[in-house]
Amino acid sequence: MNIEEFFQLSVGKWFSHRTSHHLAFKQSEDGKSDIMIETLSASHPEVVKLCQQYDIDPKGASCGARVTWNGTME
Repeated sequence: MNIEEFFQLSVGKWFSHRTSHHLAFKQSEDGKSDIMIETLSASHPEVVKLCQQYDIDPKGASCGARVTWNGTME
């Protein structure tokens, strides 16, 4: 599996729910996140701009991915 295949399999809306336990303080903490993953073509303006920002030839890019999330801690 290459990185392009990985991102193609990861595309979509994901939900994350996590709980942290702090034994020393006898507390727990819950967190929830909505995560959106989308792929971008190598020629997408954001991919090209990011390559240029880091002095990478955009022609060498094979793909891009945008990951956004909205999370809360309780």
